[in-house]
Amino acid sequence: MGGVWEALIRSVKRALNVVLQRQALTDEILLTAMAHVECIINGRPLTHVPSESGDPQALTPNHLLMGRAVPDLAPEIITGGEVSLKKRWRHAQFLANQFWKRWVKEYLPALIGRKKWFRPQRNFMNGDVVIIMEPDMPRGRWSLGRILEVFPRNDGVVRSALVRANGTTIHRPATKLCLLKSADDDVDSLSVHRAGDVAD
Repeated sequence: MGGVWEALIRSVKRALNVVLQRQALTDEILLTAMAHVECIINGRPLTHVPSESGDPQALTPNHLLMGRAVPDLAPEIITGGEVSLKKRWRHAQFLANQFWKRWVKEYLPALIGRKKWFRPQRNFMNGDVVIIMEPDMPRGRWSLGRILEVFPRNDGVVRSALVRANGTTIHRPATKLCLLKSADDDVDSLSVHRAGDVAD
């Protein structure tokens, strides 16, 4: 279990190093940006909670720490006031957005993993709750869905799936899906699907 936390910390450090590299930041900008980074990290899904709509809702560390999904941070756009204040705020928002883009690119693929040939991995099944990797996810928003139908190839490995997310049905490759909760509950909710693992 400690390896999971170490990987999470490593991905956060890498993203922060890239984003903050050669930046001359004031204390206020750095503190504001780090508050957003904290919110992003604590907003990652741990498991899902059933909802009335049938679409899965994420249970996050923020739920456990604050009782809600996302803390009430100030809006991304401010009006009026001092020009210098607006510039500093925009700079902090820019850093938070850059961190999100970089961290998601590292974090989600690390959850999916690509350890081919070591051992057979569990295929996706109908009813699995998954995180959908989307290239344009807004900052701090995770796209969750429930698999309605899987499409295996001749070798039996699921290569794509029909997923219901936010009231719509979408078709996604298995490499863009990360298991959050197994439909049959035989797999622990913290384990992940290793997409793309094929014993060719």
